[in-house]
Amino acid sequence: MTTRRFPPPLTVEQIPGGYKVNDATGQSLAYVYGRETQADADIAHVLTMDEARRVASNIAKLPSVLMAQTYTIERSVTSSPLHWYERKPQGLCI
Repeated sequence: MTTRRFPPPLTVEQIPGGYKVNDATGQSLAYVYGRETQADADIAHVLTMDEARRVASNIAKLPSVLMAQTYTIERSVTSSPLHWYERKPQGLCI
């Protein structure tokens, strides 16, 4: 079994001006920056702090969402054998 390069759980830490996503060992994986007000964000064409928090939170959820493989059974109209189809991960909130 291979060891994961960025071991879960991933955590989100607030930093001045944004958020930082860390792995279980404390390695910084992503920085997401934003502005306090919508007006400031619009002027600079950047994210608000709330949008930055949501992006960082979704980055931290990625390993668990991608590991949760779900399948569905579908049968065609012609009564052919059952086929398994991989469904896309559900659970990211954008």
